[in-house]
Amino acid sequence: MNYSFEQIRFQVENYTQEGNKEAIIDLLTAYLKSNLNDKERVWSWWHLVDNLAMLRRCSEAVEQQEAFLQWAMSSNLASQDILEVMNDGTQALCWLQINRLDDWIDIFNQLTNNIKPNQENRLAYFYYLRTAARNFSTATRYKLAEDAIAKLKKLVLSDVNWEQKTWMEIEIVAVELNLLEAKRDINKALVVATKVKEQIETIERLQLANPQKISTLWHNNAAPLFRLGLYSEAELMFRRAIALNPQNWCALAFLAVGLTKIGKNREESAKLLAKAASVTNHRDYEALLARISC
Repeated sequence: MNYSFEQIRFQVENYTQEGNKEAIIDLLTAYLKSNLNDKERVWSWWHLVDNLAMLRRCSEAVEQQEAFLQWAMSSNLASQDILEVMNDGTQALCWLQINRLDDWIDIFNQLTNNIKPNQENRLAYFYYLRTAARNFSTATRYKLAEDAIAKLKKLVLSDVNWEQKTWMEIEIVAVELNLLEAKRDINKALVVATKVKEQIETIERLQLANPQKISTLWHNNAAPLFRLGLYSEAELMFRRAIALNPQNWCALAFLAVGLTKIGKNREESAKLLAKAASVTNHRDYEALLARISC
């Protein structure tokens, strides 16, 4: 394939905006047969796995991820790069979907036992533990989820000067809400939600992160409440997410559906859905709407 890496990335970005994941898969499958350097291969292989996972072509995604990991380890890549092969949540769910969670756990244990957190890989390590906790919660492996959350807290406390510390502490609360969601523990979820609301408000007031990041925090903590049926509590967080980032189409869609579920302001709901559809591609919009409307 006679395309430069920059041309490939540009085309993938165009296909992403169109929601054409099949085209991305075909393009990257062909490109990976080229003579690539490590940086080009890592980027291309990760995005191939990711798009397969997003299309729920899970057997193919897992097969590619296993090959990607084997190559990464045999190529002596940096520990951060190796962790990033496996630390994505959408990709991890594929192992659960094809009944290979135990194999995913074996890989998780192997990597976390052999790779120690350091300044360079700490963020990748955090996301790996976060993905593990969420995957275990989804699979009702509650003890494993609790263990992963404990490791997340220990990791954040390992360096009090870590610039990501405050952000990550709130990300951990979102993971705890995921576990409470899986357990259907509504009462405790309400208590945790009150606590995290105060924490995010502090970050917002002190401007400790940019508006887009804070919007993501509001959304990530609202989504478990929404899935627990706590639509009024989630509504407030989704509105804060949208106020900080009007292009947060996921928050727009969640809020619209939540309003519909409680029979509140159907006219506003329709406008929110129209806005969400206008700022993302049709395929991703329809896929999310199908998941959260049932």
